[in-house]
Amino acid sequence: MTTRLTMALLATLVIPVASADVAWHESFEDACRAAAAGNRPVMVVFSGAGCGPCEQLAEITLTDEAVVGGLAEFESVHVDAFRHSELATRYLVSFYPTVKFLHADGSVIYDIVGFVTPVEFLGHLERALDAHTALRRARTAADQAAEEIAPEAALSIARDFAAARQHLQAAEWAARAADADSAPAAVVSEALMIRGEALLEIGEPARAARAFTRHLTLGVATNPWPGRLKLGAAWLESGQNTAGIELLTVVARSKDAPDAARDEARELLRWAGVELE
Repeated sequence: MTTRLTMALLATLVIPVASADVAWHESFEDACRAAAAGNRPVMVVFSGAGCGPCEQLAEITLTDEAVVGGLAEFESVHVDAFRHSELATRYLVSFYPTVKFLHADGSVIYDIVGFVTPVEFLGHLERALDAHTALRRARTAADQAAEEIAPEAALSIARDFAAARQHLQAAEWAARAADADSAPAAVVSEALMIRGEALLEIGEPARAARAFTRHLTLGVATNPWPGRLKLGAAWLESGQNTAGIELLTVVARSKDAPDAARDEARELLRWAGVELE
């Protein structure tokens, strides 16, 4: 199915359109207020003086007709990260340019780091819109959920919170799905994977490792390699280096593992200071 942003790109290829500019807000606060009023996401472009990739993003990508059209779905604001260092610190910006997509309340739902082409940027806009929709859906479902919620419904909420990078809420709802007495094994397995990934993101690798271990022990995942990779990473992050290195070495050397899994395992091993032959 053709998406709205893809349609915008196609329009620029076949129909001449008048030059347009992104409608930039004057301040971060103005953008958030407008987003709240219109139930729309915010796009914040963090840049700094003398930053070559920032100039490329501004001159090549953010002036592209399709990108400008796609950004009509967002409330956009530029932030000079040097002049507004408190905002850059708040959003953990350490590289320029960084583009943060937010809910109106300031929650980060998606981000981009560095220069990307117009076509790539359109793909990111689609994913940011999907994340915003997922967050609104998750919050509505969570607010309406009964105390005794079906595990499948709890898992759906966890999925949406995870898609919107709301890791704490994703972990909590995944736990409700995984710990329900009536939960089918497949639901428990997926919920544990979501919970483990969320716990890794919020800096709790030991608890994440327990979730990944339980996920793998169930033995119902059709693809066990993501769980093995994440468990190895969690062990490394929690200081269990020997166990993490051993597991990741198995993944990296397994002929049954997909190429992407083997490559990621080697990257994690390099991070741990281990180079395989």
